[in-house]
Amino acid sequence: MPGPTSGQISFSSLNQTLGLSSNQANTCLGGTGTYSCALTRRANSFGVIDTNSPFRASEFYCYNNVKVDCLRFYMDASKPTSFPGSGTILCDPLGCNLSITRCSGVGYSSANSGYFTTSGGANCLMYMTHTSQYNIENCITIEAWVCVNTSNYHMIVTKQPTGNVANNFPGNYEFRVAPDYSLEFLYQVNEFQNFRLICSAANVVPVGVWRHVLVTSGGDSYGGTKFYVNSVLCANRGIFGTVGNIVAVNPTALLLMARKDGLYFSGGLAYTAIYQGILTHAEVCQNYCANKARFGL
Repeated sequence: MPGPTSGQISFSSLNQTLGLSSNQANTCLGGTGTYSCALTRRANSFGVIDTNSPFRASEFYCYNNVKVDCLRFYMDASKPTSFPGSGTILCDPLGCNLSITRCSGVGYSSANSGYFTTSGGANCLMYMTHTSQYNIENCITIEAWVCVNTSNYHMIVTKQPTGNVANNFPGNYEFRVAPDYSLEFLYQVNEFQNFRLICSAANVVPVGVWRHVLVTSGGDSYGGTKFYVNSVLCANRGIFGTVGNIVAVNPTALLLMARKDGLYFSGGLAYTAIYQGILTHAEVCQNYCANKARFGL
């Protein structure tokens, strides 16, 4: 996909460029006024952009100052396009007709422009039925804004399991905060429950403080695994032996704030995004700066 064309674009110009109604443009931009947006079109198999093909929302998805290339999943409790402030269904505003189910144990606070909160336990999760949109190959970036309440395992994003088995599909992964307040990324290599677990240093995500946390991970050709907190690189774990690229292509559900075998999240989750690709340090800084004022940073 070619890189986005960035700049200031209004509803009227978005309508003219994409042929959208006012309501569709408003939904895409997530509010009224003028925003910094990104417009992209997909190229065909020969690398030529087909200017006569229709745009899909995922191809012109707009979000102020946040990288959109290769974005596969997005949830932001502050955006009406993602959550209107009440109800059990959230939207993933990527134009793929995906919905996020908010279970009864997940609360909502309007502080910090909005975030979801749980104390851990049964029904304290949000989930998305698998679609091909959630398939990740070669490399992955996961980011979130979190505030944890206790010393425990805090599941931010997991793609596992089915039933009550912790690891039952190759390609399952999880991004979590550990009891020592480190960040951990787990990736299952095969169906025999062989997995690799990579972690940052301890005490990078303290209790009661909002933090922007991000992991990038891939095989040999993608430089291994890196962890960032508030845009600062806090661990570069490199490659441990010969590791194949990430291949997360399986039918398991995508979960937020839980793993279905009994590990949950306790605290606040305001924002989550998953990319097929490795964000550069500059892009990590860009995403952090787009939201840091909301959390008093």
